[in-house]
Parts: sequence; C-alpha cells; structure tokens
Amino acid sequence: MRTRRWHIVVLLAQILLVPEAALVVAVLNPGPVPDANMLLIVVAVTGGAAFLAMGWSLYQRRQMRRPSVPLAVVNRQHLAAVVSRLLVVLMISGFPFTFAPGFAVANLLLNAAWLALWIPRRWRHVDFEVIEDIDAPVQAVFAAMIDTTRWNGVQDGWVVVEPPGILKVGSRIVRRQELLPLVADPKMAGYIESQSVVRSVEPDRGYTVELMGHPENTAGFDLVAAAGGTRLRSWSSGMLTLREAAAGLFFELPKVIAIRKAEMSKSVERLKQSVAAAPTQ
Repeated sequence: MRTRRWHIVVLLAQILLVPEAALVVAVLNPGPVPDANMLLIVVAVTGGAAFLAMGWSLYQRRQMRRPSVPLAVVNRQHLAAVVSRLLVVLMISGFPFTFAPGFAVANLLLNAAWLALWIPRRWRHVDFEVIEDIDAPVQAVFAAMIDTTRWNGVQDGWVVVEPPGILKVGSRIVRRQELLPLVADPKMAGYIESQSVVRSVEPDRGYTVELMGHPENTAGFDLVAAAGGTRLRSWSSGMLTLREAAAGLFFELPKVIAIRKAEMSKSVERLKQSVAAAPTQ
C-alpha cells in the first residue's frame, strides 16, 4: 500500500505554492513587463548557487550507496538536502521578484517562518519505551543485561562493545541497524552504523547510553522489583535536528517510531528468553 510522503508535500509547498500564486495574479492582472536583464541576473546568481548545492546534495546521496554507512554520512546528506532546498526556494523566489516582489518576499518570509517554527526543542523531542515483566530477580536480569557477550543474540542489529565483557561507564558501543530511507532506493545503504558511550551504570537498577556527537539522544534500561520478579523498562529519548525537522521528517516520525519500537520489543523479549535460559546460580 502506498503512503503519503509528507516530507515531499512540504518540499513542494515550500518551493511552488507562493510562486504559483504570483503567476496566477500576474496572468489575471498583468503589470509591467519584467526587465529581462534583471531577470537574467537574478536567475543566474540564485540558480548557480542552487545548482551547486544540488550537486553537493547528489554527491552526498551517492555516499549513501554502500552496504553500511556511518551516522555522520547520513547527517551530511540531510544537511546538503536542506541547503539545496533553501537555495532552490531563493532561486524560485527570484523569478517573481522581477514582476511581483511582494510575493517573492512573502515566499522567503514563509520559508523563514517554517524554519523558525522548529527552533524550539520541545517540537522536535522524540520519546518511546517498552515495559516488560520478567519472572526472575532483578540481580539475574541486570547480570544478563550488562553481559555484552550475549548482546548479538539479544540486541537488535549487529553490536560490538569495547572493551568486551561486562558493560561499564565509558564502554563504547558500535551498532549497525537497518537504515529506514524515506524514499525507496534499491541502491541506498541497507544499514546505518552509530556509536554510543555508556554514561552511567547503576548496579541492579540499569544503565544509560549517549549517542556520540548527539548528547541529546540517550537510551537505556531501568529495572525495578515487581510481583516477585523484575519490571524492565527499555527507553529511548532523543531529538530531531533542526535540519531534519525543517526537511519535513517530523511527519515521518510515527512510522519510524513504530518500527524502532517493534525492534526494541523484540530485543526485550530476547533478553527475557536469555534470562530464562541462564543456569540458576
């Protein structure tokens, strides 16, 4: 089933909505003929910048065509896409500026307002969690949870921890997960690789990790004794970057969160099975 790509709707609205209105007004109420020299200068300057940015964006997109890509490459691709989009808006606004400057200014102001809308961090916050009861004492669950030799059989995706063994503050985690592209592309990387660092470990209570380079993005596990066993809470708390929100990715979040939450649920279930299968001390 096809789904609406809201980030494409946002893009088309940013680029075409106001300029099309300017053209309609110009057709219904013709004004002076635009100065050809001025039009040429405006289009040449803004168009040149826009095409350079689009070239950079295409280059960054080509960097995504590997089996696995680091998170930094994905971030650069998002930045290049947003910069090229803004310059295309500037280029298209330059055309009505020669015959309907009010519409051109309105287009720039509307796009600036859209960007400013996402500056408050509260609009970009993303949280989700999974809670599961495990029929085992907290100590047993915690021991299984911080034993990284079990992780590739429990955690979602491919995981490497340095140093290996028991998790501790300062441990570095390299994780490879399925990349969720907004537009289907068979040549796009299949996996994204990210690095996290353990910021806290509380014995028999849980631990917290932080995404390297993005301290606002954290995740972890919390344990409490409950009903003769353990209640485990797996959580993730993060934030879209300003460039991601401005590109319209906010509207894709429900689908992405549903997929990541399902992956989290599977990992928690596998941890539950791992605890159950462990020999009794």
